[in-house]
Amino acid sequence: MKRKIGRALSSGDIIAYTTATALSRQNADDRPIHHPKESLLSVESGFTNFRGLINWGLIMLLVFGGKMALTNLINNGIIVDVFIWRYIVQGEHAQPGGLLFIACSNVFILFGYGLELFFLKFSVPNFLSLFLVSLNLCGLVIFPYVVILSHDWSPFFSAPCISMYIVIFLKMWSYAHVNSWCRSAMKRRSMGGASLKAKDLLKPNHAVLKRKQQKAAAGETTRTQSTVKDPVGLEGFNSSRADPAAEDVYKDDKGGDSPAELEEPDLNKIFLRLTKYPDNLTLGDLYYFMFAPTLCYELNFPRTFSIRKRFLLKRMLELLCFSQVIVMLVQQWMVPGLKSSVTPFIRSRWIYTVERLLNIAIPNHLIWLLCFYALFHSYLNVLAELMKFADRCFYEDWWNAPSVSEFWSSWNIPVHRWCRRHIYKPLLMQGYTRFTAACVVFFVSAFFHELMVSVPLKMPRMWAFLAMLGQQPYALIVHYYCPKGGKLGNMAMWLTLILGQPLALYMYFHDYYVLRYK
Repeated sequence: MKRKIGRALSSGDIIAYTTATALSRQNADDRPIHHPKESLLSVESGFTNFRGLINWGLIMLLVFGGKMALTNLINNGIIVDVFIWRYIVQGEHAQPGGLLFIACSNVFILFGYGLELFFLKFSVPNFLSLFLVSLNLCGLVIFPYVVILSHDWSPFFSAPCISMYIVIFLKMWSYAHVNSWCRSAMKRRSMGGASLKAKDLLKPNHAVLKRKQQKAAAGETTRTQSTVKDPVGLEGFNSSRADPAAEDVYKDDKGGDSPAELEEPDLNKIFLRLTKYPDNLTLGDLYYFMFAPTLCYELNFPRTFSIRKRFLLKRMLELLCFSQVIVMLVQQWMVPGLKSSVTPFIRSRWIYTVERLLNIAIPNHLIWLLCFYALFHSYLNVLAELMKFADRCFYEDWWNAPSVSEFWSSWNIPVHRWCRRHIYKPLLMQGYTRFTAACVVFFVSAFFHELMVSVPLKMPRMWAFLAMLGQQPYALIVHYYCPKGGKLGNMAMWLTLILGQPLALYMYFHDYYVLRYK
């Protein structure tokens, strides 16, 4: 006799069956403890709280780092010289020639400023203006290159100097580019056409405001509006940005008057006081931009109204402390590791070479992280606070970047904005593809990376150039295998930081050590 096959349970029957089974097990005499449940490490379990494993990883990292530090102390002893700054300050570069080299940067700044006044006063063809600006920019690259190579200066002095000239190069490029935009816009307005005035563009829409007043009077919710206490006029002014006392203060007072209490006659007085071209062509405006922590020029930078002394003191203490810690780590950890790796590399003992490379990867990455914090958070915030510069977005959460390309667009915001504004978008407007524009951006970045390394060391080896240029194909490969980014893309980003940088540093140190000491 065949057993009759029961029909499949419907969804309602399954729920009822599960409920009945649970009730029956509760009243069972054997006191059951087993329930249908997936293992926590299974994907089907839906478990995502691995906070304890993260803590475990941090402890293991501390233990491993402490072991490496103790090994370094046992093998090398304490070789830190806390007064090494005196050797950096002293030397041939401390002579008047080194100071004159720094002061000569003002020649190119003033020449660029004179060009803008010349272009304003005289009608100059585009090709001639482009030639003169390019001549000034080329001088900013060639002059420090020739001077540093012709003097026996320490890399501790020549590296900051060449970096300073590169920053001035980028700033003067942006200064000339933005002024050319303003000059073209002024010519278009002067050639006629019913263009709206800025005052008309900013004129309040009274119909919309009346509706908001009626809604507020009826008790309906509206968006919070700020009340302007001291309205100002929309007009050009020649006062320097270095004097913010001339600027009127806007306050976002959420507890101020309601929209119904804001009368129409007062709304007619709300204007913005903006610098217009050519009122921005002053030395005070230019030198404010030279010292501001940004590479992109604007006629009206966002400004703060006071200097926070406590905030400024904290950032300055951070900068001093982290600078000293970085120098100590380089002396105690990096230099001995690099020296011990030269002999295996020369004798082609590749296993030992890889082992030495991994030994310096951890301290190199730690020093890089400290340099990032000291530069992008402490130093740039000190500059911003002193200059009352309100835009403090110097970096984003690059540590969460799901891809290599996201990392390069978020870890150095000033350079990213400059490349996007003055190279990438202009190329797109000229009809080039995004890939071509991205290649040009990486090429320019690779050129300046190589310039910052090879000129102070007096060794044109092209390692930094090739490493930076290889980031684009590496990003494409990562995107091909990890199109959605995620954890694998983030791991690929960390891999190039932890292992890629020590390899480039290793190559430069080997060549420098052999050239100088062998």
